[in-house]
Amino acid sequence: MENFSPALEVYRGKIATIDYYRDETKGTPNAYLILEELILTWLLNQNPAAKPYQELFTDHFLIKKTPIIHN
Repeated sequence: MENFSPALEVYRGKIATIDYYRDETKGTPNAYLILEELILTWLLNQNPAAKPYQELFTDHFLIKKTPIIHN
């Protein structure tokens, strides 16, 4: 996998997230790249050898602090 990071324009709000999702990078749909990144992050979170670095990539804080919106 190449070094993946969403386009700077997404972070700056110049491109909508959904437009980035529907687009492609070097012939690969961005949806595939996003899914791959999610899977790799999940695998890293499962790896006991990565425990010392959990603070850098864990979603624990997000789970505790993000309100759940019920429709």
